[in-house]
Amino acid sequence: MFNQRTLAVLLTSLMVFAPLAGAATAGTPQDVADQLQSNTTTITAAQSSVPGTFLSVNDNVDVWDEAALPLRVDRSSGVATSVKNLITLAGTPNQGTTDLGINDLVTYQNGETIDLTFDTDRTRAGLEFDGTNLELLAVKAISSDGPEVPRTLDIDELRTFFEEENDSPNLIFESVDTKQVSGQTVSFSFDTSDSDRGPGAYTFIAVNTTSGQGPVINNDNLTRIDGHIEILGTDAAHVQQSDSSVSVDGTHKPGDTIEFDVNPGVSTSSSQVEHVVALWNESAVSQETMEILAPNSDEIDRDTTLSDFTIEHSIQTVEGVADMEDGVTAFGRTLTENKASGVFELANIVSFLANNGNFEEPTTQKTGSTTVYASATSLQVSDGSTTTVSVDTTGNFDAGDYVAVHMAMADGDLTKTSSERVDLTLRTLNSVEVTLSDSTINSGDTTTATVNANFNQLSSEEVTNEAIITSRDSSVATVSGSTITAQSEGTVTIEATYTENGVTKTDTFDLTIEASDDGDDSSGGGVGGGGDGDGDDGDDGDDGDDGDDDNQQDEDSPNVEIFEGDEIAEELDGDIQIPEGSTPTRAERTQTQVDEESGTSRATFTEESTVEQVEIESQTEGSVTVVEYENEPAETGDTPGQVVSVTQIEVPDNAVDSAGTITKRVSDQRLSEMDATAEDLQVFRFAEGEWQSLPTEAEEIENGVRLVAETPGFSFFAVSALDDPTFEVMPSEPTVGEDVTLDASSSEASVGEIVSYEWSIDGETQTGEVITTSFDTAGSIDVTLTVENEGGNTRSVTETVTITERPAAFEVSNLDVPAEAMSGDTLEVTVEISNTGGAGETTVTYEFGDAVEDEQTVQLDGSDSTTLTFTATAPEEGGSYEHTVSVGEDSATGVTDVEISAQTPTATPEPTATSEPTPTATDTPDDGDSDDGFAPGFSPVIALLAVIGVALIARRRS
Repeated sequence: MFNQRTLAVLLTSLMVFAPLAGAATAGTPQDVADQLQSNTTTITAAQSSVPGTFLSVNDNVDVWDEAALPLRVDRSSGVATSVKNLITLAGTPNQGTTDLGINDLVTYQNGETIDLTFDTDRTRAGLEFDGTNLELLAVKAISSDGPEVPRTLDIDELRTFFEEENDSPNLIFESVDTKQVSGQTVSFSFDTSDSDRGPGAYTFIAVNTTSGQGPVINNDNLTRIDGHIEILGTDAAHVQQSDSSVSVDGTHKPGDTIEFDVNPGVSTSSSQVEHVVALWNESAVSQETMEILAPNSDEIDRDTTLSDFTIEHSIQTVEGVADMEDGVTAFGRTLTENKASGVFELANIVSFLANNGNFEEPTTQKTGSTTVYASATSLQVSDGSTTTVSVDTTGNFDAGDYVAVHMAMADGDLTKTSSERVDLTLRTLNSVEVTLSDSTINSGDTTTATVNANFNQLSSEEVTNEAIITSRDSSVATVSGSTITAQSEGTVTIEATYTENGVTKTDTFDLTIEASDDGDDSSGGGVGGGGDGDGDDGDDGDDGDDGDDDNQQDEDSPNVEIFEGDEIAEELDGDIQIPEGSTPTRAERTQTQVDEESGTSRATFTEESTVEQVEIESQTEGSVTVVEYENEPAETGDTPGQVVSVTQIEVPDNAVDSAGTITKRVSDQRLSEMDATAEDLQVFRFAEGEWQSLPTEAEEIENGVRLVAETPGFSFFAVSALDDPTFEVMPSEPTVGEDVTLDASSSEASVGEIVSYEWSIDGETQTGEVITTSFDTAGSIDVTLTVENEGGNTRSVTETVTITERPAAFEVSNLDVPAEAMSGDTLEVTVEISNTGGAGETTVTYEFGDAVEDEQTVQLDGSDSTTLTFTATAPEEGGSYEHTVSVGEDSATGVTDVEISAQTPTATPEPTATSEPTPTATDTPDDGDSDDGFAPGFSPVIALLAVIGVALIARRRS
């Protein structure tokens, strides 16, 4: 079955781990060979023809302790795809660190020449190798199909790997060239257009042959090492077959799912094409550092593992979304299907890859607090056509420039790969700008607002339909959608607000409204004279009484008649019916203004009136009268709450049942008298024998509050101060399934006593002053409380309750360990892990004796359980040994009594050095046994070179 290997690795993990393989090369290979040669117990320095410290692998091979540093491929020419990586340093605690020179991650174009330079100036000592002959070896991997890449420090895996792969057609060895070092440098060229080269994953190894012929390569296989060689440098390069194509449309913001249309540019013969798209803020990452510290040379022995390495990193966390299909691999270790989203400590990412990838975990130490934003998606398709890869981001991603890298591979064939990068920008709202089609209009006219949003490094975008456009003074101008209608002469501020991704920006524009130029300049005619007007300037002024009437006209509103005191009943008798026993305090009357374009009629009153404006949603001509009362008329009864003002609005008979909008004023003085705020005010209309609440919007203005209410008709209106009910949620942040108490006992009625409490929760209704409920899913749910007083008046309030997932609660039980064992036996331990809380993930630790033997990551839904199996080897010394399995604060223990086996093997004596040539495949017994502990058909030198090649190829695969 095909095994996804090369492309299904998070590129964020590549940036963490890729340098580790290169930095470890100097310290690891000699230990690999040391373990392969099972009878060797120490590492000794060898006599070398070049300066520096060397570690002896065996009689044929030495490795320079700085071999990871001097050989580098040119990462600037012949490159197909290049991205910036971390500033990566490597070294040891004793000798300090050196820049590895691998701060660019690249793939090379097929047919181009790869230039390599061996330069000892890159090393810590800057030693000169003048006159040294260097042979450049190339190892090409052409397929990712096959067994798992072995861990370089596991002798059993290495033996198994080489026994199975000793004739593998997937590795091709070549001696590229031999040159002499001049001073500190020597250069090589590797033309990928030459025969038998082309696409593939290449590892380059620089060796110095000190005696004999050195590496012997026949038919693309490394058959043996003749004499003695020194490994002085390694590096790797991946050559792709062609460019892929990547396109991404539109603009994007943090939190979006970004869709990339990708075409691999390679064909498949077995219906298997893998795609990976990774997105990250490249410029930010390239400023960060990572130091990889290997153990000092004198500290490396057969027990050295990756856990002895230390990674010091300036990146503290990685935030993003990883969506990996099953079969993801890292360093040749297959991971399982995984999708994760959120903020992750870099150290936890290392642990996750180590635990799931079954390789040793290096120590991590953070030296900075940077957060990297990165996401990646991998998938497999059946053909080479264009497909869509969706990459999720989170809302916390920084705005700015990002790089997206696409890689593709067909049939698991490393010669059928392609890549491409595309740059994109995640936008953030910087500002908004509102403009008007006309900045100066006449009363009754309209103008249109346009709102544009400006984003970082991007052109503006019109967002008029999404913006909220308002008028700061609706008596001067009103707003409907983006249309602004002038109501009266003056200057008004139009405000536009737009919100995107949690960022809100506002802009304003001052609109000037001039008097209408309809030619009606009469000051007295048509309204019965009044004041100084005698009707001479109007054709209808004959009805005026030369200004002798007691009723007044407001100087600022000459068409409004004002009545006060007893004259109200006298002058309005017949036009409006004053309820018996009621005391009117003030009245105003004016004519409607018809707006034929909008189909509405308006009547505007003076600033002294509690009614600012009446709008009728029909074309109605005639007078509108408002009468203010000291209190509610007897026929209406008390209003809900504390009455603030009562007004009777009389309109022409044909408009009594027309819908409309009334705009009322409440002064600051009146609010103070009532001990009320704008939020407490509600407009009511008396209809069908009761006071009915109207949809009301309150706006604070100079010296008071403006109330705008929609009404289905006209009659008596009141403004009342009401108290909203309140309730308490306990606990305030409930979890899924937890009992939640909703308590409304703190609510008080504005009028009378509360007689009922009704709760509306997610479509269901409950009653009672205090109720208990629970929620089955996490999220935000609106809870609405409606209270009713003894007079039948109701008031509602809605609060949003946020429910979170229950935290996971893992427990250990049913630990089963062997009661007795012989030394050397394999001990199998089983244990049950249960989750009594919400879904979650945890790490289960298994300790045997005084050491941690293994850790496994467990992910369980609530109320689920699983059984884990751990293994350990019984010690050679007899005694009672304790097993401990722990998760969080919970643990379980068991004891195994170990007896000393009568057949415990003794140490194999160290063989005597010999000058005999290294055995070839024909020297090895057919049964696979080998006196020197080597894998059949492989000398330790061949094993060492193959390990180096495989390890670095795996690094580039990742």
